[in-house]
Amino acid sequence: MRTTRSQEMRARAATRIVIVAAILVVVSLLSVNYFLRADLTARKEYTISDSSRRLLAELPDVVNITVYMSENLPQHMTGFRTRVEDILDEYRAYGGDRLRASFIDPGSDPEREREAQLLGIAPVQLQALERDRAEVVNAYLGMAVRYEDRQEVVPLLLDAERLEYELTSSIVKVMTTSLPVVGFLTGHGERGIDSNYRSVAQGLRQNYDVREVNLTEDPAALDGVTTLVVAGSPHILDTELYEIDQFIMRGGRAVFLLDGVDVPPGNMTASPSGGTLFDYVSRYGATVNADLVVDRINTSAAFQSGFMTLSMPYPYWPKAVAPGLSRENPVVSDLDAVTFPWTSSITLAEELPEGVTAAELARSSGYSWIVPPDSNLNPRQRFVPSGPDVQAIGEGRGEGHLLAVALTGELTSAFAGKPLILEEGGTPQLTEPEGKLSRSVPTQIIVIGNARMFEDAFMQQLPSNFIVFLNAVDWLTLGDVLIGIRSRAVVDRPIAEVTDARKATVKSLATFAVPAGLIAFGLVRAATKKKRRARALRLAR
Repeated sequence: MRTTRSQEMRARAATRIVIVAAILVVVSLLSVNYFLRADLTARKEYTISDSSRRLLAELPDVVNITVYMSENLPQHMTGFRTRVEDILDEYRAYGGDRLRASFIDPGSDPEREREAQLLGIAPVQLQALERDRAEVVNAYLGMAVRYEDRQEVVPLLLDAERLEYELTSSIVKVMTTSLPVVGFLTGHGERGIDSNYRSVAQGLRQNYDVREVNLTEDPAALDGVTTLVVAGSPHILDTELYEIDQFIMRGGRAVFLLDGVDVPPGNMTASPSGGTLFDYVSRYGATVNADLVVDRINTSAAFQSGFMTLSMPYPYWPKAVAPGLSRENPVVSDLDAVTFPWTSSITLAEELPEGVTAAELARSSGYSWIVPPDSNLNPRQRFVPSGPDVQAIGEGRGEGHLLAVALTGELTSAFAGKPLILEEGGTPQLTEPEGKLSRSVPTQIIVIGNARMFEDAFMQQLPSNFIVFLNAVDWLTLGDVLIGIRSRAVVDRPIAEVTDARKATVKSLATFAVPAGLIAFGLVRAATKKKRRARALRLAR
C-alpha cells in the first residue's frame, strides 16, 4: 500500500511539473507577439506613443532597422543598450512581419566597419572606468533605417529620451518620397531662418524642406509650399497679402506670429505695432490686439543692474499652465507650461463663418489682466491688477486672456467683397482679380500674439517654446505623427498659485493643529489609564 501511495504522489508531482512546463512554454510563445507590463512614469516614458503604434500598424511594406552598436560598451552605457533593445522589441511587436530590427557590432568585423563608415556612422570616444583607472574607448552608436531603395541614417544615438522620436521620424522620412516644404515669409523685416529663427529652422530641417518665400521678388514663390510661417508684424502690400490669401484658399496651411507691441532691445517702454497684416489676419476671425498681458503666473527674467545680473519674477512674461493649455489639441496638450514674453491678447470674432471652428491653444491664468501698449516695462514696479474685475483677478478667478488659437475649416477669403489695391507708378488702383477664390477648401491656420517667443535668444531658457513651434508646424503639415513623442522630453510642472486666504488657513493649521492633536491624544490616553485603574481596583476588591 505504501508503494502504491508513493507511486501516486510521484505521478501527481510529475503531472504538475508537466502542466507547469506546458504553461511556461505557451506563455513564452505568446510573449513573442503579446506582452504586458506596467509603465508607472507620468508621461509613459518607457512605452511607445499611440502615434508610433499607428504608424507601425500601417506599414505598407518591410522596414529594416539596423543598429550599429559596439557590444563592449562602458559600464555606464549598458542601461542605454538595454533601453534600445526594449524599444526595438516594442516596435517589432507592433510592426509585426513588416518591421525587422537587428544589431551589428562594426568593431568585430572589418567589412561591417566599412559598411558603417560608408553610411557616415563613425566611432565615438567614450570614457570608461576599468581597473580603477579612467580610459577612453572607441564605440559605435549609430542607426540606419531602410525602406525600399531609401535610407535614413542617425550617426549618433546618445539620448534615450529622443530614441523613439529618432526611430519614428526616420521611418516617416524613408516612407516619404519628397519632404514637405515649410516656407518662411521674408522681404519685409520678418524674423527669418538665417537671423532670429535659426534654432527652430534647424529643428524643422530634420523633417522638412525649409526655405524662404519672397513674394516681392517672385509672386509664385508659394508654389509647392505646404505650410507658411509669417513671423513678425510688417507692412505687406495688398498684392502679396492676396497671394497668401489664395494660398490658404487652395488648402495651404499658415502660422501667423504677430507682435501686438514693439519692445526695442534694452528699452523699458513698449509701443504699439503697426502693419497691414493685423487687419488682414483679423478677417479670418482672430484679431491680435495692441496690448500687453500681465500675469502673476509668470517666468523669471534676467536683468542687468550695473555689474550684476538679477533674476526675478516678471509678470510681463505670462506662463500659460493647465487648465490654460488645451488638453485636446496636440500642439500643446502634452506640455505643462508655455511662456509668452511680452505678449498680446487675441480676440475671436463673435460669429465665425459656418464650418469654421476655433480651438484655444493657450490662455493666461485667472490672475492676469491687460495693460496699454505704451506701458512701463520696468520689472521693479508694483504690479496692480486693473480692469472691471479687479477683485476676481486678485483671487485668481479672472477669465484670463487668449494667447494662441487654431482656426480649422472652410475659411472665408480676406479679400471676399474687398477689391485688391494695386500700386502702379505710385498711384493706388482698385481691381478685382480674375479667378479669385472666396472660400477655402478645409484647411487650418494658427494665430499667436507673439513672434519673439520663438527667437534664438529664448530657446535655452524656454525649451517648451521650441517644442510648441515644431508641434505647430507638424500639426499643420503632417498631423500628430511626431508631436506626442517630442513633447515628452520637456517637463515643467509649475507650483500652483495659492491665495492669501488659503495661505492663512494652512499657516493656522500648521500652528495649532499639531499642538491640539497632542493635547487630544494626552487627554484620551489619560482617560484610558484612569478607566484601567478603576477596573483594576474593582477586581482587587
